Amino acid sequence: MSTPEEILRSGGRAVTAKDKRAVIERLYAAWCAFPDQRLGQLIVNACSARSTSPLFYTEDEGLCVAAERYAKIGAKK
Repeated sequence: MSTPEEILRSGGRAVTAKDKRAVIERLYAAWCAFPDQRLGQLIVNACSARSTSPLFYTEDEGLCVAAERYAKIGAKK
């Protein structure tokens, strides 16, 4: 599995199959913190909380970091 550091070295974009698997696993872990949300909700909420950058332009690593931060907020509730 790719580490966040490996994905960051590629500019934040998951390029290889290993990188893509790592992104999906991290999103899955964050999604589990919000079992009642749809995946789209999780992604939009996580990206909205992190910046004003449109989702379309958010790199994979940025999406993972945002989803993980959002999951930590949910875990505190």
